[in-house]
Amino acid sequence: MMIMHREELGELLDRIHNQLNAFQARASSAISTASRDSFTGYSNDRRVMAVVSGDGRTVLDIRMKQGFGDLNRPAWLLADDIDLACRGIVEAINSARREAVDQSVEALTKEFPEAFELLKDLKE
Repeated sequence: MMIMHREELGELLDRIHNQLNAFQARASSAISTASRDSFTGYSNDRRVMAVVSGDGRTVLDIRMKQGFGDLNRPAWLLADDIDLACRGIVEAINSARREAVDQSVEALTKEFPEAFELLKDLKE
């Protein structure tokens, strides 16, 4: 049985802490590089387009191909327009955010290929 002295344990903990800091710096750098661009997504019917920041947190733009309904119609008909518009906006934002996430995962895969190979093996 191996007995570790207090100094050895302290050194081991310092090395582990330094490795964790280095890993965090590499991961942050990879994600930061990948998230410099903005990402565009569309609703399923392609009537709504959304643009999000590189990290997917901020919606930068939303555009609706055909505008928002016909305001000359009765209010009860506008409810369908509101539903379609809201659904389209959510779909477009989610699509753009998926692009942002995919880009970050791709960058992390390039930076840490062995970790992602391990994940693939675990899924099989």
